[in-house]
Amino acid sequence: MNKNTISRGEIWYVKFEPQVGNEIRKIRPAIVVDADFGQLVGQVVPITAWQDRLCILPYMVKIQNFESLGLSKPSTANCSQIKSCAIERFIEKIGIVDDAFLFEIHQATVRIWSPLYTLNHN
Repeated sequence: MNKNTISRGEIWYVKFEPQVGNEIRKIRPAIVVDADFGQLVGQVVPITAWQDRLCILPYMVKIQNFESLGLSKPSTANCSQIKSCAIERFIEKIGIVDDAFLFEIHQATVRIWSPLYTLNHN
């Protein structure tokens, strides 16, 4: 897999170690949320296992049809853990989300900064 072709919306296994404090850790899937990049760093939102208690958290975006995206279990995008990752942390591409879901992730990320912010979908 050519890591120079990492694109927005793709789901990759990413190595989040070493971790500090409550940061997300281990190798796990993550969604690329920044513009398509040829640079050496990309912005990702980690994916974690879905639990029903997470539905009240505005920064968690439940992933529907998880199996068709290459995920093995019900999952959620944890937008509170958005992270910059060096290209060397990207291990393997496993799927891609559509633009509508990517917009949901962007909306959830904006809500972290302020519940008054909104994005317009063009």
